[in-house]
Amino acid sequence: MLVHRAIPPARTAPPGDELADSYLTELAALDPAEATYLGVAGHDDRLPEYTPDWFAAVSEHRQRTLLELESLAPADSTDRVTVAALRDTLTIAEELRAADADESA
Repeated sequence: MLVHRAIPPARTAPPGDELADSYLTELAALDPAEATYLGVAGHDDRLPEYTPDWFAAVSEHRQRTLLELESLAPADSTDRVTVAALRDTLTIAEELRAADADESA
């Protein structure tokens, strides 16, 4: 006896996923070493600058994303987890920067 199961439609990327993907894409361009570490292809032929301007650009990218997160409405419980994790990660990174811990590491 054959059992036919309907395949559920693919989940449309909710706003949290879209923002997280956008953040990662720009981060990979800013920090090729981090991109390589995270397994994002196409960035392993470059190194980050590690200059004060570079640290400022990375921080501005985090701050911009945090602002976008404030107005984002998660689509469901999975999206809420994505948004919370991204917010926590970026907030901690900015707190480390404020304590001068990111540029001295």
